[in-house]
Amino acid sequence: MTIKRFIYRNMVLIKYFMYDFNRFRKWSSAVSGENTQEKMRARLILLIHSVEKGLSLEDVRLGFGFKNINMLIDFVKKYYVLYGYDYVVKMALDVLGAYLQYHNKQNHEVDGIQQLYDECLLQIKEFKSSNDTGVISVVKDEMYRDSMIDFRAFCQSRYSVRQFTDQKVPDDLITDAVSIAQKTPSVCNRQSSKVYVISDPDKISQVIKIQSGARSFGEKVNKLIITASDLSSFVSYAERNQSWIDGGMFSMSLVYALHSKGLGTCCLNWCKDNCVDKELRRSISISETDNIVMVIAVGFPKESFVVAKSPRKKIDEILFFD
Repeated sequence: MTIKRFIYRNMVLIKYFMYDFNRFRKWSSAVSGENTQEKMRARLILLIHSVEKGLSLEDVRLGFGFKNINMLIDFVKKYYVLYGYDYVVKMALDVLGAYLQYHNKQNHEVDGIQQLYDECLLQIKEFKSSNDTGVISVVKDEMYRDSMIDFRAFCQSRYSVRQFTDQKVPDDLITDAVSIAQKTPSVCNRQSSKVYVISDPDKISQVIKIQSGARSFGEKVNKLIITASDLSSFVSYAERNQSWIDGGMFSMSLVYALHSKGLGTCCLNWCKDNCVDKELRRSISISETDNIVMVIAVGFPKESFVVAKSPRKKIDEILFFD
């Protein structure tokens, strides 16, 4: 490789990194702090989940998380003043109630927390406790009762489908699949993933042209799904790559959920350059705060069709025991 070519490739790489850097800097709260409702929600959910995790341990330490508890109370009051009552305020008050209930059962008073909690209840009169947040008791046999399927066979039965019928995909199948995928783990339960569904044939054609990897079968795609991850959900520099992790996990759950509904899918690559990313954003109403993770072609498979074999690597090439 010539020096000129080497320098050029490095400059292009820096340009791409700077695009991602500027998006994360602008839309996450790592630099700007919690200056929007979504960023404040993310911080609240992080604090809420820290309390939930503490309560879920086998040996709960009395008085744990005192600093986070105080931060949570302070944040929820600020949030309520700015944005009013919503589900995240309810989550915060529920988990604070669960925290105090646990300590009351242990006859342990956490310095000042009960008073601060009572003051919140006086201020936030809309709150009605339902114990939706905190911890629940799970019986192992019950947890695995509905998991006893041949998951290997289920995974092996799923293929990337490129041959679809003309049958329309009902919206309710997509909605149900997305609701299943919502169980996907995410960092501190912040649930950054979003789903954009495109049904209009002209828009589908436009996106497929921009994506450029499905032109040979795009006219048969009945629904096109774009998965994304909201950068407003991330709060620190260390989470600079978390949108791709959470978004990728969610996308895989969604693909399997769609498969369980009898729908064929083909995951379309979105590792694109900056100009293509901007072009898609101009074409489709995707929030500026969202990182585009994946494009998924969806439709009903034909009764009989051909798929790529796509052999997998040998297990000893990817599995290492220490």
